[in-house]
Amino acid sequence: MQHLNNLPEFNKLAADISSGASGISVSGVTSSARADLIHTLLDKTRKSAFVVAENMYDAKILYEDLCFYHGSDNVVLFPAKDYIFYNIETAALRINNDRLSVIDRILNQKDIIVVAPLDAVMQYTVPKEIYSKFLYEIKPGARFDFDELTHNLTVMGYKRSDCVEGVGQMNFRGGILDIFPPIYKNPIRIEFFDDEVETIRFFDAATQISQNTTDFCRITCSRELIYDDVNSIIEKINSYPKTDWTNRDIERLEEEHYFPSADRYLPFIYKEIPSVLSYLNKDFVLFLDYPPALKSRAEAYEKEMLGILTQFAENDSMPLFDGAYLCDINAIVGTSSASVITISNVASDNDFVNVTKSYEIESRS
Repeated sequence: MQHLNNLPEFNKLAADISSGASGISVSGVTSSARADLIHTLLDKTRKSAFVVAENMYDAKILYEDLCFYHGSDNVVLFPAKDYIFYNIETAALRINNDRLSVIDRILNQKDIIVVAPLDAVMQYTVPKEIYSKFLYEIKPGARFDFDELTHNLTVMGYKRSDCVEGVGQMNFRGGILDIFPPIYKNPIRIEFFDDEVETIRFFDAATQISQNTTDFCRITCSRELIYDDVNSIIEKINSYPKTDWTNRDIERLEEEHYFPSADRYLPFIYKEIPSVLSYLNKDFVLFLDYPPALKSRAEAYEKEMLGILTQFAENDSMPLFDGAYLCDINAIVGTSSASVITISNVASDNDFVNVTKSYEIESRS
């Protein structure tokens, strides 16, 4: 850290970031020195960071290095997920929960560093406006309309269960709501007197025994694909040639609302693919690690997705729907509220940002 703080170019770079400058290209940074540079910049500017790496392998290495410099409590991975096009229950729920937990920390934790592979950034998540619309911040004394609350929790992805043991489950019995949001390690038990919140407690999912009382909790969306208007989705599906799959899916939409392979209909749910980067504000610095590699991976991932969708269409499993399944990384970076910085070993072409300033930092690992 002392080495970087003694460099005039580094201090100019830090001053630019503090002032909110964006579109900055930083070269001369070796792979082993990236974490030191990011940590020292954040320490000097008092900002948080989101770091985009080419793949999960690079993201994990960078994550481990940043944990060493910045502390493991303040560094988190935002993982990539598999899109689900088959009606099978998968272990992907854990990744869904991890991603939603990271979003909550982006919104509520200061001095945080998020590290993600490019694929994770290009994949959809719940739009920020929907996340905010359905966010419940609950305190004792708050009053609720139970019919409205139940409807909204269903839209947010919570499923009724006789016993709440896993994330995304809820249970209403008498004047008690048990619910397990993805942002907590334990489920929550909310006791009502009539329509008023009386107490809030965490409880053990295994024993169902109440634990510590709290005076505040948040209930967030429990899934990333959120929709309320099922009829609109069905109408759009019906505008394409029918298949056995789409006929079954229409029945599931009508009867179950959510089902595992709803990702098939992503273009009918989100007109523009929402990225986790839309959650960043001016208090964040968005680091893009080696833009040429990111560009290459973005192009490859788009081809992979098109190949998967084309194969389904050729097998008459589902039509090739118009619309996107991955976000336009150039567009989302270009409209980010965060300060955008590219870092690389050597000066290179940059297709992600309009470079306003360039710095060459002599790095040491």
